[in-house]
Amino acid sequence: MHSTAQLNQTMPRILLNFDLNGTLILKDTSKKVDDQYMIISALAETTFASWNGKQSTSFKQYVYTELLPGDKSNPHLKLERQKTIGKFVEWLKKNQHPALESVEKTYRTIIDKFTDSKTGEINFMIFPSFYVMINQLRLNKIPFTIILRTFGSDLPEVMEEIEKHPDGVKFSYQVKFDGPRLIVNGMRPVEKADEIFDLILNSEKHFAIQDDWKYWNQHKEQALYGKPFLYDLSGTRAKNLSLFFDDNITGDEHLDIIHPCEISGHNIVTQALCDWLIFPVNTMEAMLDDNYFTNRVMKALKLSELDKK
Repeated sequence: MHSTAQLNQTMPRILLNFDLNGTLILKDTSKKVDDQYMIISALAETTFASWNGKQSTSFKQYVYTELLPGDKSNPHLKLERQKTIGKFVEWLKKNQHPALESVEKTYRTIIDKFTDSKTGEINFMIFPSFYVMINQLRLNKIPFTIILRTFGSDLPEVMEEIEKHPDGVKFSYQVKFDGPRLIVNGMRPVEKADEIFDLILNSEKHFAIQDDWKYWNQHKEQALYGKPFLYDLSGTRAKNLSLFFDDNITGDEHLDIIHPCEISGHNIVTQALCDWLIFPVNTMEAMLDDNYFTNRVMKALKLSELDKK
């Protein structure tokens, strides 16, 4: 349990950017794959071992760098990688790999956690760790703004589920990025980073944002064209702290799914932001550890307060 006694009395408003696919839910409409694939993909991304007698890496990394290396924006290569990752368990069995037992055990744990006790059906709803975090923020009277972010097509579905949940929130804004511009119904396009940031911060409302996958993909998935992550270190605005959670964050300055942008121009290298303001999400842990997001938000909050002392 985290208490406000451990934190500063004057709380910043925390702007919480959440990717959907592989971060809050186990679906990925942007890749057009099913729940079974998403489980296997998450296992491939979080299972580390020596696959070829060399150094330990995740199976996904092994596929990307050893089995099928190349330009990640190549659509044919993407499909081949997807097929190979989808056969992760078969690969383990074929190669009699020692990781098979733990992978199958984790798979069963996931199925058990997300199987409805009344219907017996598997229901991959939003991870419980998301709602645990919201409850902890409310309990500690920490103001927060939820900002959903996705390249996929499931934004309305996720919004609806969160709004219907007893511990959820209501989204006042459903907007989209067109390149670097934010398109808001009834307003002129918001083009400047500081204006976009101020709109979100000052509204004190929750946002659902459709990010521009085409813009990112057309620019070979370079970080500069990824999901804009706006953060403020200027100290000139109302007290705030921006965080971004995404299972596809690499921390690479040039090739990443997000584009960190400090709105006053004092940018920090992406790698230095990792585990402080941006969090590469471990899908398996986010699914199974109900305190996953809470622990990281509280850590970021404490680090932020220490920096200002």
